[in-house]
Amino acid sequence: MQNQLAENKKVFIILSFILTALLVLLLNYLPVLIVLNIILIILLFFRNKLLLPISIILFLTITGEELLSYRTVINIAAILIMASLFLHKYGLNFKIYPRVPNYIILYLFFLIIVLFLSSSFSNVPNLGYTVVLRMLVFLIICYTYFSLIEDRKTLTIYFITLFFTAIFIGISILYDILNTGFLLYTIEGSLVRYGGLYQNPNYIGLLLVITIPITVSMFFSNYKNDRIIKFSLTLLLILMFILLFISNSRSSILGVATAVLITLGILHKKLFYGIIIGIALIIVLYLNLPEVNDFFSMYLRLERLYTREYFWSAGLDIIFDYPFFGIGPEMFENYFYTYIPSDFFLFFGFKTTTALGTPHPHNLFLLFTAENGILGLIIAVGFFILFFFYAGKNISECRNKNSEYYPLAVVSFGIGAGILMRAFFEVTGFLTYGFITRDLPFWLVFISVVHIYNLNNPHNSLNNS
Repeated sequence: MQNQLAENKKVFIILSFILTALLVLLLNYLPVLIVLNIILIILLFFRNKLLLPISIILFLTITGEELLSYRTVINIAAILIMASLFLHKYGLNFKIYPRVPNYIILYLFFLIIVLFLSSSFSNVPNLGYTVVLRMLVFLIICYTYFSLIEDRKTLTIYFITLFFTAIFIGISILYDILNTGFLLYTIEGSLVRYGGLYQNPNYIGLLLVITIPITVSMFFSNYKNDRIIKFSLTLLLILMFILLFISNSRSSILGVATAVLITLGILHKKLFYGIIIGIALIIVLYLNLPEVNDFFSMYLRLERLYTREYFWSAGLDIIFDYPFFGIGPEMFENYFYTYIPSDFFLFFGFKTTTALGTPHPHNLFLLFTAENGILGLIIAVGFFILFFFYAGKNISECRNKNSEYYPLAVVSFGIGAGILMRAFFEVTGFLTYGFITRDLPFWLVFISVVHIYNLNNPHNSLNNS
């Protein structure tokens, strides 16, 4: 066995150099690629476990316009890291590859078929086929992370890496604030929103929908009696709530509230009821004190809620016109402007289409149905049915066995509910056609759910046929 692993190391090192040589022919990043290969070789020999968090960090943090030119090469480097780890552990022995539950395999097969069909009937089929390819690559990446889970420590590494990513993005936000000065409101009276490296506050909020509930659940895990860890978790939680406030992502705030309340409702009912009472008091203050009312109305941008009707209406109109196969993946923005009133830009004060950014219907179910037809709606709804099926079984099974996984099983269910709630107002987070930065955090939660399910049902863990 050791000889086989040693031989695999040699093969993968040679493979990395060959891939680098090919990449150099296509990309002008020779110095970067050489450095990445050196890091890959060193880590492969000495500290394999460091490669997992490094790959996640590369996928999630190297983003933004300043780093856009490096994005492709960084993604390739991270994929090489994952491929090296996977082949180092399993080689080409398909019989020992970890098994994914059959329902998930069927769902993913159906997902790819639906995307392929909608792409084929699209006006720009090549764009759709690119989406299908990107989705396949993303699913392979997720399966690789799933396959590399050895025990609870691996899951801890995944989630600690997400914490680190949130802190890293938070530091970039604080850096923006230090450079520009902290402003809560602009001269026009609108709220200032900081995005840091992500440049989009909603993406930061999406990450926090996952990291905040996990942090809360860790207070009820094996670390609950360690004062130093509890103190560290408290500081981390405070920092992440500050970031959530600064991001001002309303859908993410709703998602965090949903996930945390469900988690506490199962793990700590007294604290759950205490938070409910606190929320009720805030509502009373909002209804009776003009100052509190004004602050929350401004912070939550309540005066702009009605603008979503234009986007929802456009999405519904597209669905009625293209009910079976939709308009094709990533085609919504190409059709949006033909479905809005002529005075739309004058009404909102936009002078050009670029001022609006990339339009979407602010509802993932509307988007997936508009772009992929009725089968797209089945895909979007089916994702959550599948997730809650396995997450729910994990809660009931971990309560009686594998109790060390019980807090994680509970918080995974809560995070799924939070992402579902967010999906009614945003289109990113779990099925963004394979965009790693947006989808990977929640899919790490999903693969942890599948891993726990396999632990409770050992016949699913390996393909022994």
